Formats: sequence, structure tokens, C-alpha cells
Amino acid sequence: MVARSVPAFSRPVARRCDGRRSTVDDQERNCEREEHPRLYRRHLHRCARGGEAGSREHNKMKIKTRFVLSMFLFGLTLSVIALLVAVSNQQVSQLEQEEEIATSIGRGASELSYLSNDYLRYREKQQISRWNSKWASIVRDVSRLTPSGQEERAIANDIKSNLRRLKGVFADVSASLGSSSRPLVAATSEAFVQVSWSRMAVQEQGIAFDALRLSELLRGQKARVEERSLMLVVVLLGVFVAYFISNYVMVYRRALRSLSELQAGTRLVGSGNLDHVIPVQRNDEIGGLSRAFNRMTADLKSVMASKAEVEREVEERRRAEEGLRRSLEEQRRLAGQLETERGQLEAIFETIEEAVGIWSPEGEQLDMNDGTVRMYGFSSREQMLRHLSEFSDVSISTMDGQTLPMDEWPAARVIRGERFSDWELETSVPSNDVRFIGSYSGAPVLDGDGNVLLGVVTVHDVTDLYEAREAVRRELDTTKRLLAAADALAEWTDLNLVLEGLADIILESTGHTRVVVQLWDEARRQLGVAMVRGKAGGYRSGTITRWDDMSGPAQAVIETARPSVVDYDSLPEERRGRGGKLGARLGLIVPLVHAQRLLGVVRVDDPGERREFGEREVELIHGIASQAAVAIENARLYEEEHKVAEVLRAVFEHPVPSVPGVALGVVGRSASEAEKVGGDFYDVFSFKNQAAVLVGDVAGKGVGAVGLTERVRSAVRALAHAGGSLSPAFLLNRVNESLMKQLPPNEFITSLLLTVDLTTGEYRLADAGHPAPVICGAGGCRQAPVKTGPPLGVLEGDLEETSGILKAGETLIVYTDGVTEARRDSQFYGEKRLLRFLEKHTGDPQSVSEALFADVQRFAQGKLADDLLILALRLDVACETQ
Repeated sequence: MVARSVPAFSRPVARRCDGRRSTVDDQERNCEREEHPRLYRRHLHRCARGGEAGSREHNKMKIKTRFVLSMFLFGLTLSVIALLVAVSNQQVSQLEQEEEIATSIGRGASELSYLSNDYLRYREKQQISRWNSKWASIVRDVSRLTPSGQEERAIANDIKSNLRRLKGVFADVSASLGSSSRPLVAATSEAFVQVSWSRMAVQEQGIAFDALRLSELLRGQKARVEERSLMLVVVLLGVFVAYFISNYVMVYRRALRSLSELQAGTRLVGSGNLDHVIPVQRNDEIGGLSRAFNRMTADLKSVMASKAEVEREVEERRRAEEGLRRSLEEQRRLAGQLETERGQLEAIFETIEEAVGIWSPEGEQLDMNDGTVRMYGFSSREQMLRHLSEFSDVSISTMDGQTLPMDEWPAARVIRGERFSDWELETSVPSNDVRFIGSYSGAPVLDGDGNVLLGVVTVHDVTDLYEAREAVRRELDTTKRLLAAADALAEWTDLNLVLEGLADIILESTGHTRVVVQLWDEARRQLGVAMVRGKAGGYRSGTITRWDDMSGPAQAVIETARPSVVDYDSLPEERRGRGGKLGARLGLIVPLVHAQRLLGVVRVDDPGERREFGEREVELIHGIASQAAVAIENARLYEEEHKVAEVLRAVFEHPVPSVPGVALGVVGRSASEAEKVGGDFYDVFSFKNQAAVLVGDVAGKGVGAVGLTERVRSAVRALAHAGGSLSPAFLLNRVNESLMKQLPPNEFITSLLLTVDLTTGEYRLADAGHPAPVICGAGGCRQAPVKTGPPLGVLEGDLEETSGILKAGETLIVYTDGVTEARRDSQFYGEKRLLRFLEKHTGDPQSVSEALFADVQRFAQGKLADDLLILALRLDVACETQ
């Protein structure tokens, strides 16, 4: 009966003190705790003390002590292994150095052998010095050896002994050779050299062999040390792994498990179960932490009941007051911020240079800044508001002159909810004499539902910027017109085309209705009408105006070479000149000047009308006239050179000769139409039963090349008749000798001379830098084999001949480089295109030449960059050999 009076919770609580799981449920324990609270608290303290006492029996070493001890042992182990590895590495480094010394000793022994041989052969004193220097170097290397093994030391001592013996042998030999008063007989000398060489070779080979043995021993010793060092590294890694594994096991078993139990207990206490007691099983830091936690739980439980409610109420009141305080502070902060921003916005609104207007959704202007009042030319906001309420004389239009209706004005678009920026419009208020170009930007202010509350429109005056852009555009337009005029005028070389183009360009560029071009005759002091375009109004080409009949402004333009706008209506009748009499009321006279020389004048006017001439328009016409003056001068030079070229062509151009038995076709053209004659030339003549064909190309074209081509042509003919021989190489070599003495360094001639036997068809040719001819027949086209030499007038030397047979029906085509070098953009006509064309076109020589010329001209689009000559030749009779 007495045992039953003991509270039931004592048994399960005691079990918890032993660290075992309780067998009584929580509900039963709570009831017993309420019935016997004093006994329960006493049991908690006893349990805590009992746990402390029980834990002293095991785990007496602290975690910190175990950790420090393990770290000390681990560090000591690492230090020993690291020291051993460092010692091994030092030994490896020392062995590598000694191995290099041993290798150096071996090489030195070989070099001593070479030096000994040289001395025995040549017996020069400087070779003794070189030998001694090398021997001393080897001795120094040997002294640096510090072998550790007995065998290595023995080899090192052998090397030292061999070096001393070698030194003695070489000293004896050198002394013997140096002390001999007369040369030894040949046989004796050879025997002495053999013996001396053998004595030294024995020592040198011994040194080399010992050095090799020592090097191999050191290499093996180094390998063993490296292997030991590797084993130490492996052991070090093993120690690392073992330490971490053992430490993990120790911490997990001794610490992590206890921490897990402590963590589980804290979760229970944290959830509100203050009756839970954490078992204390260890006498280390974790055990102390568990005991302290149990004491804290017991103390906390005793004060929680009375204090919790008061603290809860205080905390709730404190939180409420803190929330109210923060709310008041936030309201004051927002109010101050709004006031600051309002002041900033008002300052910006009043001081901004741009015009700013604020509009209501109903279209009423609510406010504006001073910039708006100034921009629209009003004195106050009230005046502007009254004026704009009627919009009586405000006009807004686009930059192309289209007037905007009021429902498309910027303010109307903004209150409809539209956004825009940088919309350039022309705005005018005639009553205030205000006109400006404004860049309008606008945006609506919306509420939370997307409805328009206000509309804000800003205007920036960009009148100056717009006018600057327009000035740049006009400048670019003028420049483009001038460039176009220059390009157009540069294409014409005919004077009438230049004058006609000048007048047409001015009419097209300015829109005026009459342009008259008059050329100046300085000798006769008169102007002659050369071109009239537009409304002639009485002007006729060829009409002469003498100096006395000219108006005063025209005379001033001729004397000053400056353009002048002439108001004929303001001039007296007698001073108006011919222009005033032919309907001009307001006109422009522009001089045509080239190289400070007056070529003529250009008159621009509108018969019967007064159209003003702006400053940019005068500059444009003056610029076109300046470009035209260059073209007029070039056209005049063209006419003069054309006349000279016609005379030269009549003198030097030879018709296609008629050679019996030979059919010829020749086509030639100069790259310069002005010169009409170029640097390409040919000549065909017969001599006995042979026909000679000469084709050449002078480095240059025009009048300057004509004389040189005629000299070469005449020299070849003269040498052929004088020498009685038609050898192409002989004739061109003699011409080259003459030209080398006459031509300047920058002039030369490419030439090809061909002779054909009219009975056999055999041809011989010599080539001085000229393209190889092409032979076309039934089997296709091929290039004739040639041995090309340098052009004439460049180098001294003999040209070589090549020969072949020109069969019946075959055509031989000779051409200059103007054919293959004709260009279209970056492409050349080329030899492949030439051969393909000739294979497809057959016929008589003249038709072949003309067809080839037409194809080249089509390829080059009519623009030949070089002179061009094509000569085709065919025998009319069958060759006897054929």
C-alpha cells in the first residue's frame, strides 16, 4: 500500500534520467505533474545532478582537448613527411647537378682528345694553351663533385688519377716536341706521334668511360630518390585521408550524435513543452550545454505562468504605439516631399525657356508659363488667355504649308489621350507680328482608370535650327548641282556641245527662261553670241557686240571678271545695251574665266519679266560658269589638236598595201579621239619572194608618238633593202642599237617583225616585248611559239628568232596589247577570251579584224584605255610544201 502512494511519474522520469525511452504517455505525466508539482520540481533537480554524476564515469576528455591533440599529431606527421620530401627534393637537385658535371667531364675528355690530335698534327703553342685551359676546366668540374656512395667516390678518384696521368703524358710529349733542335725524320716522327697519341688516348678514354659510369650511377641514384619522394607524397596523401576519415568518425560518434539529441530537445522545448528534460550522457562541452539547457527550462517554467500574460499585453500596446508613430512620421515625410517637389516644379515651370501649357479635358487652357507668353508675343498671361479664347488670328501649319484644323492642333490631340514628340510646326500670330517654327511635344496625365485629367504641351522654338538645316540643305544642293555640272561638262570635247550643255544646265538649275553664252575676242574687243537657249527674244548665234555697244554693267563684268545683277529698267535707254533692247528687265551677267583669262560671259534673264536673283543662285551660276570655262578651254585645245592630228594622219597614215599572194586586214584606233593618231603602228612590204610584217607599240600616244613610229618603220625598211636580208632578229637588233643611243630612259617600243616565204609558207619572227601572234585554221586557234625579248630602246642584247609554217587557209593575227588589256570595270579582255572569239569567227582577214575590234569595243563599252591595232594575214596560194 505504501508503494502505491508514490507518484507514478517517478518511474518514467527516472528512466529518462538514464537516457532511456519513457513508457508512460504524456497525458498521464501531465496529470501527475499537476497533483504533485513540488515533488516534480525536486525530481528535475535530482535528475540533473544525477546526470552530471553519471556522466563522469565515461567520456572524460573534452572535445577541444581531443581536437587539439589530433591536430598536434596530424601536424607533427605532416611536418615529418614534408621534411623528408624536402630532403629528397634537395638530394634530387644535388644529384642532377652532379650528373650534369659528370656529363660535362665526359664532353671535356672528348674535347681534350681533339685538342691533343690537333697539337700532335700541327704542334702550335696556342694549341698547348687551349689544351691546358680545357684540362683546368675539367679539373674544376671534378673538384665540384661530392659523391655520397663508395662506388661514386672511387670513380671520382679514378678520374682525378687519370687527369694527373694525362697531364704528365701531355707535358712529356709537348716537352719532347718543343725541345727537339731539328726536325725528326719522317718515320721517327710518325712513330713518335702514334705512341704519344696512344698514351694520351688511353687516359682520355679512361676519363670519358669513368665520367659515363659516374653519370649512369648518379642517374640511377636520382631515380631511387625520386621514387622515395613519390612514396612519401603518397604516404602524405594517405595521412590526409586517414585524418579526415578518423576525425569525421570521431566527431560524428562523439559530437554530432549528441548535438542531434540536443537539437531535438530544443525543438520540443521551443514548441512549448517545458517539461522535457534533455538526457546528459557526456562530461564535455555538449554535456555542459545540455545541463545548462535543462536548468534554463526549469527556471523558465517557473516564471512563465505569471509573466507571459503581462508581457503579451505590453508587447501588443508597444506594437500599436510604434505603428502609430511610424504612420505619423511617414505622413509628415510625404507632406514635406510633396511640398518640396511642388516648389521645384513651380520653379522649373516658371523659369524654363520652352513654352509649357496645361489644358483641361474640355479644351480649356488652365495655365501656362512665362516662356509661352514670350514665345507668342503677349505681354501677360491674362492677355494671352483672352486672345486665345477666340483663336481669331492664330494659325498652325505643317512644314509643307498645309494648315492644320483646330481638332488636329497639339492641344486637341493631347486631351484625346495621344502622345507625340518633336513635331515641327509653323505657328504664326499676325496681330503680334509673330512667326516661329516650334517643336511640339505633348503627353496626357491619366487617372487610375486611364481617363485624361490634364494635357501638357511643350513648345521649343527651333526657327534658327530649321533655318540652319535649310541653309545646309541648300548648300548641299548647290554642291550637287556643281558636281553634276562638272561631270556633265567634262564628258564633252566638242565646243558646241559644251556651250549647249552649259546653257541647259543653268536653265534646269535656276528656272530662268533665257541663257545666252557670248565668247570674248580680246584682239577685237568684242563679244560674239555662241549659244542661245530658252526664249531667244531676238538673240541670234554669231551676232557680234562691240565694246562701244555694250552696256555699262557688261563692260564692268569684262573688266573686273566678277558677276553682276543688272537692273535694265533703272538704266537710261542709251546704257541698256543689247540685252535691255531684247526684252531683259532684270538679268545676271557672269564671266567665263580660265587661268585668269576671260573667255566670255553668260547672260541669264527672263524676257519681259522681273525675277529676282538670290545670293545662292548667283553663286550657283558663277560656279557652273567656272566649271564651264575649263570645259570651253579644253574644247578649244581639242579643236587645235584635232586639226594637227588630221594633218599628221594625212602625212603619216599609210593605206593598207597590196602584196601579191597575201590577203591583209587592218583595223586600228587611237585611245584619244582628239589626237586621232596613236602609238600603235604597222608596216607591210615585200622583198624578193617574201612578205614582211612589222607591228609595234610606242610607250605613249598622240602627236608625240607619231615621229618615233615613222623612224622605226623607215629604219626597218632601209636596213632590209640595204643589207639584202630579211632576218627579223638582225633587223630589230640593228634598230635597237640605234634607239638605245637616241631615246630617253622613259621611252621604249614593243615590236614584232614577221617574214613569210610566199612560196613555201615558212615564217620567221622576232619579238621585242610584244604579244605573241595567233594562228587560226581548221584545227582551231593557237598562239605562235615566240622567244620574247626586251622592248626596243631598253636593253642591249640580241633577239632570237622562231620559225614555223603558215599553211594554206590559215590566218595569222597580230595585235597590240590594247586588245587584251581592254577593260570593263575590273575585268580584262584577256588572251583566253581572244582565242575563244577567233575560234568562232572565220572569214577573210579584213572581216576577222573588224569583228574582233567590234567585240573588244563592246566589251570595253566603247571606252578604250589604250591604242589598239589588229592585223590579219593569210596566204592566197597553197604552199609548195603542202
